[in-house]
Amino acid sequence: MLGQIKFENYEKCYPKRLKRFFQTNINYFYYDKYIPKMDRAVVGNIPKEIINLFTDNKPEKIKSFQEALADIAVYIRKNRHFMDKEKFDLFHFEMLDQKKVKELDKKATSRFNQKIKRLLPKGVQAELSFANNGGFANVYKFSLKRKSGKKLMHDKALKVFYNIEEPLLINKPYHNNYAEANFWIFLKKWAGHSLDNTQFTQHYISDMKNGYYMTEFIDEYIPKTTKKLSLKKLLGIVFDDVLNNKPINGKLYDGGGFKKISTFIDDNVVRKNYKKIINRNTENERRQVIANLEKLAENPKTPFKNKILKAVQIYKIQQEKQFEKQKNSNKGFIESVVGFFQNIQIRLIDYFGEKGL
Repeated sequence: MLGQIKFENYEKCYPKRLKRFFQTNINYFYYDKYIPKMDRAVVGNIPKEIINLFTDNKPEKIKSFQEALADIAVYIRKNRHFMDKEKFDLFHFEMLDQKKVKELDKKATSRFNQKIKRLLPKGVQAELSFANNGGFANVYKFSLKRKSGKKLMHDKALKVFYNIEEPLLINKPYHNNYAEANFWIFLKKWAGHSLDNTQFTQHYISDMKNGYYMTEFIDEYIPKTTKKLSLKKLLGIVFDDVLNNKPINGKLYDGGGFKKISTFIDDNVVRKNYKKIINRNTENERRQVIANLEKLAENPKTPFKNKILKAVQIYKIQQEKQFEKQKNSNKGFIESVVGFFQNIQIRLIDYFGEKGL
């Protein structure tokens, strides 16, 4: 008999394709067991507006631009304490020397432009400016401009983590470099459409070896939220951030603090078929999708029949729970109304007497 294979053999079996791995699940406790062993740990890509500026050798220039971003992330991390007025205090982010902040902006911008000067058309330059900081990272506004000052794209946000690996065990599955890259890739896979019009900003690239990711910068020009995602209902995920970061202009910009709850579906096939049901507009449409899935599962040649039926079962159980909850809520409301009128009757009887009524 063959010896039992260990469930987690990090030395040989860590995933080569991070994107697929991240699309399957979130909140892993063992990111730092395999990601540091990878040659490159990059998911996503630089924005298309930048790629469209490359007139030739696009694959090589994309890689060079990514390397320039990696270099500047390392540089910012190394020099972040240069901006401090005094010893860094986790809960007093505003204690920065504004003169030094601007000085570091200039140095970082100059360094980055030196790295990309042969990649972009003549006269196009980048600009990096400190935007904000938090418990895990600094955020810089990233702009591309002509010498005239005209912007060539909407600004992006470059988030540079203080630490490549999260030092606190309690935070590993939910915060910092690895976990946040995982969340963005999972979300983009299962949202079903672009994040532009959701309550999230658009994510482009995460480089976990160098500890940064790039998203759309949130300002008054960012697309409005018209397709809000119900993470709890659709994916079984809730936002539970220890620092309680608030949305800006109705947009969530931070990939940290999202946690699975009991309704999280950890199988891709089940989740895919569950989404087919939940994404319908009316209950009649959902019933039709359920009928189609159940008919499909009756065919002996249909693959993953049990998983299709499990998706249907999950939806039906959730509907039963919701109905029971609504029923109890209605019952409680009726009882409170009856109690209210009974209380009035008692008061009237006390005031007028039975004969007076």
